[in-house]
Amino acid sequence: MKIKFNKILDGGNPEDERILFTVLEDCNLGNYMVALSKKTGDNRISNQIENIKWLEDVIVKAQDIFVIYTHRKGEGVKTIQNSDGSVSYFQFWNLSGSLNSYNGYNVVCFEATWKSIDYEALSTQDISGEGE
Repeated sequence: MKIKFNKILDGGNPEDERILFTVLEDCNLGNYMVALSKKTGDNRISNQIENIKWLEDVIVKAQDIFVIYTHRKGEGVKTIQNSDGSVSYFQFWNLSGSLNSYNGYNVVCFEATWKSIDYEALSTQDISGEGE
């Protein structure tokens, strides 16, 4: 992954709780999702993924900071230019409570590649993967 978890700030405070990530390599945040899942063992999570937040499409650079407020309501992306030349990006997960209200759940970050096909195209096109 090109981003990494740093820490949770103001944990349990629904207005200010946020997760801090550092960008390791230039990338698009729109290739990432955060979600909640229960841990089922060492380095394993349940297949029950909940409260998925697909991050907004934003091109970020190595050393930039990405912050997602867990409970605070909001849309889009806010930015702040830092004195060291990096940029801090802020998005909002819009959960119904702080993370500690989701007992037994862990925050999971997914790097995703995806492809979409229109529902009606399923019956009218060959979607075997040829021509990709």
